[in-house]
Amino acid sequence: MDDLSDQLCQAYDAAECCRNVHPDPAWKQTSSQVCVELAEYISVVNQDRGLYDKLSMAMQRYAFHQHQNQAGLSRGHLNETPSVASSNTNYNSITRWSSRRIVPEAGHESKAPLQPLSTREAAAFDPETVLVGSKLLMDMEKAGIHLPHGSQMRMQELMNKNQHFSMAFNSAIISPGQLGSVALDYSRLPNISRDKQGMLAKLGAAVAGHRRHSRATVALDSPSIHNVMINEADGEIRKQVYLAGAKSPISNLKLLDEMIHTRAELAHTVGCSSYSEYKAVDASLAQDPVSILHSLEQISEAIKPLADEEMKLLTSLKGGGKVEAWDVEHLMARARSIESRNISHKEISQYLNLGSILEGFKELMRDLFELKIEIALAPSSETWAPGILKMTAELPNFGPIGTVYLDLTSRAGKHQGAVTFPIKCGRSLSRHLPQTGDDEEVDKAVQSCEAAYQLPIMALLADFGSGDPNSLTLSYRELRTLLHELGHCCHNLASRTRYQHLWGTRCAQDMVEVPSHLWEHWAVDTSTLRVLARHRSGTRDPLPEAAALHLLKTRRMFSAVEMQNQVLLSLVDQHYFGPQGTQLLQDIEVDVGLPITSHTWHSLAQRHSSVSIPDGIHPQLRVSHLTVYGGTYYSYIYARVLSGSIWNEHFSHNPKNREAGKLVWEQLLKPGGSVEPVHLLSGLQLPSDTIQQVKGSRGWAPNTNYDALKRAMMTF
Repeated sequence: MDDLSDQLCQAYDAAECCRNVHPDPAWKQTSSQVCVELAEYISVVNQDRGLYDKLSMAMQRYAFHQHQNQAGLSRGHLNETPSVASSNTNYNSITRWSSRRIVPEAGHESKAPLQPLSTREAAAFDPETVLVGSKLLMDMEKAGIHLPHGSQMRMQELMNKNQHFSMAFNSAIISPGQLGSVALDYSRLPNISRDKQGMLAKLGAAVAGHRRHSRATVALDSPSIHNVMINEADGEIRKQVYLAGAKSPISNLKLLDEMIHTRAELAHTVGCSSYSEYKAVDASLAQDPVSILHSLEQISEAIKPLADEEMKLLTSLKGGGKVEAWDVEHLMARARSIESRNISHKEISQYLNLGSILEGFKELMRDLFELKIEIALAPSSETWAPGILKMTAELPNFGPIGTVYLDLTSRAGKHQGAVTFPIKCGRSLSRHLPQTGDDEEVDKAVQSCEAAYQLPIMALLADFGSGDPNSLTLSYRELRTLLHELGHCCHNLASRTRYQHLWGTRCAQDMVEVPSHLWEHWAVDTSTLRVLARHRSGTRDPLPEAAALHLLKTRRMFSAVEMQNQVLLSLVDQHYFGPQGTQLLQDIEVDVGLPITSHTWHSLAQRHSSVSIPDGIHPQLRVSHLTVYGGTYYSYIYARVLSGSIWNEHFSHNPKNREAGKLVWEQLLKPGGSVEPVHLLSGLQLPSDTIQQVKGSRGWAPNTNYDALKRAMMTF
C-alpha cells in the first residue's frame, strides 16, 4: 500500500508543484487538471473495499497476536516472538480511532476466525510497520470506507467539496477583480496637502493613478495595503484603506460559511464531534480540541499583560488617544525607526545578500550536522524557469541525501508567499521479503532493502525580487522566512523512514513546524546571525556586532503583540472548526447585524486582543490558513514554544554545538512521523515539564510559563 501511495504521490506532487511554479499557462492549466483527476482517482483508491479488508484483517491479526503475547507475559510465560511489545504505543492509535467508528456496512463484518501470525509474519510487525498500518487504516476510515453505502456516498461528496475550498478562497485573495479598490477623496480628508497624491503614487502598486478631481484609487491587494499601513503618515488615509481592505473579498464570506458547514458534517459523519477533532485525533500531540483550547486560553491570559505594555509605547508615540487597528503597523514602524536611528539600514542591507546568506547557511549546517551542501545554478533541462538554484546535500561516510530546487526570484503567475513543495518523498525502495528460504536468506534480503533508499526531491519557493538570485538583497524578515523553509527542507533531507507515508514533514500536525521554527533561531542569535549576514564584497566581513544587536532588539520590540495576534487567529480557527462550529451557522446573522463568522472574530478579539477591532469589518476573509490549516493553526504556537525549549536547552549557550546538532538530527529530524510526538520529544533530553498532559483530555500541551513564552517570542 505504501508503494502504491508513493507512485500516486510522485505524480500528484509533481503536478501540484508545476501548477504553482510554471510560467507557461498551458503547463499550469494541464497540471491543474492532472491534480483534479488524480485527486478523484485517489478518492476511489481510498474507497477500495478489497484493500481495506486486507489491511483491516492484517491489523486485527496483529492485535490478536499482541493480546495473546501480553496475556502470556501476564501469566509469567516467555514469548519468543521479537519486536512486538515495543510496538505497543504505536498500536494505540488503532484502538483510539476505532472507538469513534460508526457501525460498518452490513455484510462486511468478518466472521472468519482470526488466523494466528507466524513467527516470520510477527517479526515483520516492527514499530514503524505497526504505525504506518494503523495510519493507513485510519486514513481510509476517515474517508468513510467502513460506513453504510449511503453515508459513504455522502462522505465522498463532502470530501470532494472540501478539496475545492482552498483554491477558491485563496484565488479570491489575490484576484484584483474580487479584491477591488478604494477611491480616496482628498477634498474630504482633513489637513491633506496636494503633495499627498504624489506621496501615495510613490508607494508603487498601491495607486492606480487617478489624480483628477483630488482623487486616487488604491488597489486592495495585501502588499498595497501593507505599504499604506506602514508608510502613510495620515491616519484618515490609513483608516479608509484599512476598512475597505477588511471587507474584501466579500465572496469569501459565503465560501467560509460553506467550508464550516461542510467540514462539520464531514466530521460528524465519521463519529467526530468537530472538524478540529477529526484533524487532531491520533495525528497530533494535542489529540483533541479540549487540550488545544485549554492551552490557547492559558497562553492568551499570560501574554495579555506583555502585549498591553507594548501598546502603551504605541499610545505614547501617537501622542495620546486610542490606538486604532489602522495605526498599529505604522506606529510599530515608527518606533523601530526611532530605536534604530543611529543605524544605517542601507549599510545593513549590504550584509543581507542572498548569495552570502546561502554561504553562511552552508557553514552552519556543516558545523552543526557535518552536512555538506552544494548550491549552484540549476541546469535548464531540470527547471521550469531561469534563475533557479539547485541545492544538493550529502553526509560523510553516507553519501547524497537529497536535492532541493530554490526558486527565489519574482515571476508573474508564481505562487505567492514562501512554501516548500515535495516532488519525491524519501523511503526504502524495497521491503519485499522472500516467501520461502532460510533465515540467512531473509537476513540478506533485509540488509539489501536497507541499503536502497529513494532520495527526496523538493522545490522551495519564495519571492525575494528580480534579477540574478545570488545578487538579491533580503530584508531581515525575508532572511527568517528563508531559514524557516530551509528548516522544512532539512527535516525532509534528514528523515530516513522505511515508509514514505511517515517521511519527514509527514508527521504529527503540531510537530511539523517545530524544526522550521528551530531553524529561525539561528537568525535571532547574534553569533550565528553574523555567520549568515556577511558583506556582499569579496571580504565577506560579518555584520558588525552592534548592528546585529540593534537589529534583533528592534525586531523584538512588539513580539508580544505579534504573538497575541497569532493566538487570536488560532482561537478563531478553533471556534470555526471546533465543537463551537457545529452551532456557529445555525443563524445567518446575530443581533448585532454581523455575519456570524465576523461576530465570532469580534467577540474573541474583545477578550484576547490588546488591539481594538473596528465594527463592521470581516478580517477572516483574508486568512488563507483557514483553508489548508483549518482546525490546526494552533500548531504554529506549539511550534514556537517547543522550538524555544529545544534552543534554550541545547543551543542557547553554544549555537554551533555539534553534539546538540547530532541529537536534533537523530531524535527530531531523522524519525519523521515514525515516532509518536510524546516519544519524539522525550528523546530530545528536555526538562520533564516541557509538555504536560491536559486535565480532562487525552492530549498534551507545551508548558506555557513565563520563561517558555519569552523564548517563544524570540522568533516573532
